[in-house]
Amino acid sequence: MLKFNINRRKLLIGSTGALSVATMPSVLRGNNLHKYSSKSRPFVDLLDPDQVASIASRAVEVAQAQGAAYSDVRIIRNVQQIIIFPGEVSADVIDQETLGINVRVLIDGYWGFAASPYCDAEEATLLAEEAVRQARANASRGPRNILWDGPIVERGAWVCPGIDPMSVTLEEKLDFVNAWRVDVSEYHDGIHKVGLEKSRLGFNRYEWCFCSSEGAKLQQIFYNSSGYFALQAGSPVKGKGFPVSLQGMRDNTDPQLGGWEVLLNARLKDRIPEMIEKSMETAGLGVSPVDIGRSNLVLDARTVSILLPSTFGKTTQLDIAIGNEANAGGTSYLGPDPYEFLGNPVAASSVTISANRSQSSGLATRKWDDEGVVPQSFDIVKDGKLMDYQTDRELSAELRKWYNSQGMNVGSRGCSSSGSGLDLPMIFSPNLELSPSTQTMSFEDLVANTERGYALFSYYMSTSFNGRDGFAASSPYSYAREIVNGRLGNFVPGIGVLFRSDELWNNVIEIGDKTTQRQFASGASKGEPSQSKSYSVSTVPISIKDIAIIDPSRRS
Repeated sequence: MLKFNINRRKLLIGSTGALSVATMPSVLRGNNLHKYSSKSRPFVDLLDPDQVASIASRAVEVAQAQGAAYSDVRIIRNVQQIIIFPGEVSADVIDQETLGINVRVLIDGYWGFAASPYCDAEEATLLAEEAVRQARANASRGPRNILWDGPIVERGAWVCPGIDPMSVTLEEKLDFVNAWRVDVSEYHDGIHKVGLEKSRLGFNRYEWCFCSSEGAKLQQIFYNSSGYFALQAGSPVKGKGFPVSLQGMRDNTDPQLGGWEVLLNARLKDRIPEMIEKSMETAGLGVSPVDIGRSNLVLDARTVSILLPSTFGKTTQLDIAIGNEANAGGTSYLGPDPYEFLGNPVAASSVTISANRSQSSGLATRKWDDEGVVPQSFDIVKDGKLMDYQTDRELSAELRKWYNSQGMNVGSRGCSSSGSGLDLPMIFSPNLELSPSTQTMSFEDLVANTERGYALFSYYMSTSFNGRDGFAASSPYSYAREIVNGRLGNFVPGIGVLFRSDELWNNVIEIGDKTTQRQFASGASKGEPSQSKSYSVSTVPISIKDIAIIDPSRRS
């Protein structure tokens, strides 16, 4: 029977620490905080949508009465549960919740912003007054003209498809992982010995309300869920039985949009043979030294999912590109003048990179962004040419001439997000996708077409302040193998890669097809104070020519 230790709920309010449940305003306090009784109830109730909308409307009314040309309000609540199974008969449960309201106003072309973890009509009034005061102070240097998208007057509500993970009892979640453990312990194919490692479940539920002086009144609820499952597998050695140390294998259900059904649909039992096969496929391989110099590379889809956000994901956020984030999030080699790059080649002609908020399981999928904009899918890079940047309502006007010249829609691409109810909305990446090849091209084909080089698996790819200079290094779950005569060979431990983003993407030789496409979770931080957002990246493996290979462990 499972036993478990519970960390009591903490309401984490930004960077200000913990706030007890008793001190929260009653109007927005969860009514069913989990009691962990012998038969537990659903985790925590939803907020009352009418009360939330009333509080948001109050802030808008006050801001407009005090002279704001425009105002909007966001109320965001995130309920999170993480269940960690470090051993075979125990579980640690971490529960936390954040709640915040923020008010943003525009006066004479200048913004004012105020936020609070307290959420009632009185606090909304105070925040609106403070945001107006800030905007007036910022506008004291004289009015500023900013271009702005047409008014957003939409009203409505949207709920992410799926089973609310917070409506599922703790017992059911514990039973789910216990069933996985039983499946692993009872698995026997007559060849392999199998053992358990750590497991982990993670769930988030976001409740979001938006109200603006233009007339928009919007609410949405979305979930994300994830799982981590690991096992060990070993094969008998002739005359010696099973080896003492077994090959470890993890199987991630990467964080994705969706609820409890994400785990139910994972079909973990059916994936045990595949996990064992992957665990054993590199058993007994030898080790080869790093051959320093220039070489061709084949990157698996996970490695590309790390490369893409650190290059085009960051550098095409327009606030970063024009230098607005130079003090915090960095700058972009695709700036500061976007017109210098738009329409010009920035990658091989086989490369097309798109952005969306509509992918069915994408972490950034929304009905509306944090400015109430209905997001649209768009190409950032098409056939190797830079076609667009990630924008919000204000900065999209910077590209008006380009949009008009291309017959493209002028306006925000729906990339505004805020990390929590305490954060200012900023441009963050939506879901990103590297389009697969229309030609048949498996990972094995990419390797077979590489006479000599290296294949990188789950490698960490990072870039410099402006996203151009990059470095790839191994991590605990990554590895590299040599490619000799179109075949995968020995491990190459410690291999490092130096690259320039523009050179690397222009050196792409081949891209995997649809069958090789995988979705992974990613995220980014920016702003001062820093805030973070998650999104999904759909990628395929790629092969690249003539990249610099180093040995980071080598001493001069």
